[in-house]
Amino acid sequence: MLRQSGYTVKDACQALGISRGAYYYALKDRKLKVREGDDVRDEELLRKIKVLKSDHPFWGYRRVWAWLKFRGGMRVNQKRIRRVMKEHGLTVSQRIHKARRTPQRRKPRAERPLEYWGIDATKFMIPSVGWVYLVIVLDWFSKKIVG
Repeated sequence: MLRQSGYTVKDACQALGISRGAYYYALKDRKLKVREGDDVRDEELLRKIKVLKSDHPFWGYRRVWAWLKFRGGMRVNQKRIRRVMKEHGLTVSQRIHKARRTPQRRKPRAERPLEYWGIDATKFMIPSVGWVYLVIVLDWFSKKIVG
């Protein structure tokens, strides 16, 4: 890592005569090699995950991670647990919740007068009387007040 030495990546690459892309490519390649050494620890981790999954088959990676971290005392990342479980088919499928839709019922359409009526009510204040309720009955065909 060049930044720790006090030089920027741009300046160091310019002094060495290489492109920044070549530097980052080599850095990525180095990280991949370090990752390949994790296979030994992944096998140990997989063994522990399989023991947990045999006892608790419906646990997902988050719960497995929490158990390994807080009960098992392991320092391990959630992403790593998820990757190992996914590679070996130990993940749990999520339930899909679909919203239930009620069928839409349309209002009936009046074909002749006095076939369907609708009502509406409102409340208003008259200072000398108090609260007064007004209820109106409406004919849906002619839109006239029936009562």
